[in-house]
Amino acid sequence: MSASAEFKGDPHCADPEQMLISAVSSCHMLFFLAIAEFQGYQVESYEDDPVGYLERNDKKGMEVTRIELSPRITFGGDNMPDQKSISRMHAGAHKNCFIRNSITAEVTINHL
Repeated sequence: MSASAEFKGDPHCADPEQMLISAVSSCHMLFFLAIAEFQGYQVESYEDDPVGYLERNDKKGMEVTRIELSPRITFGGDNMPDQKSISRMHAGAHKNCFIRNSITAEVTINHL
């Protein structure tokens, strides 16, 4: 662990902000995978490149204000979900992700 490179940290080490963003992304993914399996869908791959925004807050401090998830999912098998079903699974994962529910940053999911 290190401070981010912008704050003179080691760029080869993870920083706390990256870990927070990864935790949100991982939590969303795990809920999505559970919902997909429960609904009979076979997920072959799930990738995400989450982006977090560290910005000044009203108190002149810094905080992670926004996190954008951009999951790319490949389904296999005979039961293939349509876009409406995928959106519902993302909405369920978003609602149930306890990491997302524990933070004040806005979390958006770009999945189309």
